[in-house]
Parts: sequence; structure tokens; C-alpha cells
Amino acid sequence: MIDLNEVQLASEKKIRVMYLMNQVKLPEIYWKTKGLVLRVKSKYFKDYSLDDKIQMAKSKIIEFLQQLSSKEVMISFSGGKDSCVLRHLVHKVQDDMGWPHSKLLIASEIFHPETLKFIKKFKNEYEILPPLKSFEQIINENGYPIISKQIAQKIHHLRNTHNHRKYIRAIFGLDGNKYGTLPLKYIHFLDKDFVDYEISHKCCDYIKGKIKKDKRPVFIGTTISESKLRKNAWIKYGCIQYHSNKSDVCKPLSLFTQKDINEYIRLHNIEISKIYELGYLRSGCICCGFGLSLEEKLKNEKIIPMNRFELLYKSNKELFTYFLLN
Repeated sequence: MIDLNEVQLASEKKIRVMYLMNQVKLPEIYWKTKGLVLRVKSKYFKDYSLDDKIQMAKSKIIEFLQQLSSKEVMISFSGGKDSCVLRHLVHKVQDDMGWPHSKLLIASEIFHPETLKFIKKFKNEYEILPPLKSFEQIINENGYPIISKQIAQKIHHLRNTHNHRKYIRAIFGLDGNKYGTLPLKYIHFLDKDFVDYEISHKCCDYIKGKIKKDKRPVFIGTTISESKLRKNAWIKYGCIQYHSNKSDVCKPLSLFTQKDINEYIRLHNIEISKIYELGYLRSGCICCGFGLSLEEKLKNEKIIPMNRFELLYKSNKELFTYFLLN
């Protein structure tokens, strides 16, 4: 039995501070969440093991479930590796607590055929919400998703401002707005004659719009290693966010790296989509350009042979032509 009066208790906020201050090695910590006490050994945050992260994830799942007024809580599911790990982990905790399994909440993304085939295996436990707009409408009315959400938003903002002074200041990040500075290597996207198609960050808002408007509490399998925006959101809010006007959200996999995800899948023999056998790193929308530059970097470093669009051309020329050439 742990005597909590003799040990240091760490809130999740302190854990997040530890993340920011890796040079400080705190003493052994006991992390208490709703009666569950977790023993986290003394180490730098970056050295936390997969077992540490699993224990921390379980504690956040338990905390979230115990706060709910109803047992109807959903799992956001895309058919990707992260979603499969999330489903397994949440269902395992619910089994231990004697709760019914959460249903899978799926947005009608533009799935690769292999991913769609995999998702259909869960047809008895999922609910699919249709998009607010079709892909054709999104492209024609809003624009293409390229580079990253933050960069696409910046480009869209600059291409559609008529204030010359604001345009110049925004390019160099001097306007103080939330979009940040546009890297010089993307300046050519501001020339509508050179890049004669619209660019937008709003694709996900329409593809996943109904899920975002769904008021039921939900588990989401995002990780802070995916983007700076997600890392900053975790540092600010933590794994659990409660909202008055939209669904409460729990992101128990926040601290997992891709290596952790792969190791968890191996340890628990979790079935995943065949799309990964084709060489894809992700299972998202088939036409999404967000994160493509990172794949190009990995390709240049010879870590992967091809990016997602080159793989699509190799595996399905018909879909490549429809989504990328028409």
C-alpha cells in the first residue's frame, strides 16, 4: 500500500511541464487519478517506456469514463494504426471496469480501397457519419489540402487579402495573426497565375464536419508527435478536454510515438489494414496533401522508397488519375 503522504504526487499538468523541461530529472513520482495510483519511475520524460505510457493512457481513459453521466461514449476510428491501438486499449479498460464496449465513430473519408475493406470488418460495431460536402464540392468551392493545415490556412489567407500592406507584413510574420510566418519556399503558392488552383485548410471541416458537431463524448487517437499544433494543444489542455457546446474529448495516446504504436500492435497481435503492406505510412484520405513534405524528406533520406502519391500511382492508376490529374 502506497502512503501518499510520503511521496510526491504529480498532476498531469506537472507531467506536461516535465515534457517541456527535459533537462530537469524529477524524483520518483506517484501519479494519482481518481483513486488509481500509478508509479512512474524517476527518469527524463523522453525516456518514458511504452509501459509507462500505457499506464498513463489507461489512467486517462478511466478518469474520462468515470466523469461521464452516460455510458454512451464513442471511439473515433479511421482504420489506421493509431485507431486500432486506441480501440484495443479503450475496450480493454472497459472490460476491466465492466463497461460495454464503445462504438466506433467513422467519418466518410475518401478511403483507399484497402482501408475501406479493413473498416468493413467492424461493420457490427461502427457508425458512419456522412460528409457535409463531397470532395468535388470542397475542391471547387474551397481548394486543395496541401503541405499542412497551418501553411494551407496561411496561403489561403494571403491569397485572398486585398490589403497590400497586410499582405507584405503577413509574409514575414509581422502582422501578429495566428497563422504564423509563411516559409519562403512556399511563396510561389501566392501567385494565382503560377498556381492556378485554390488552396485551403478546410477539407477536414467538411469531411469530418458531422463528427465535430456530434455532442457525444469521444476518444480520439491523435499523438503529439504528429504535429506542432497537436503538441501545443496537449501542453495547454492535456489529454482530456471538457466542452460546454461540443463533445468532451479524451486523447489517451497523446504521448505515444509511432515506434510505441508499432510495438503495441506487435505485442498484442492487433490486426491492421493491408495498406501498410503496400508501403503507406498513413491511412487517411487518399487525396490529402497534408504532411507530404515530411514523406519527401524521408524519401530523400532513403527511409522510404516513395511518397503516398507515388504509391497510389503504382497501386491504383485509376484513382491517381481521378483525384490528382482531373
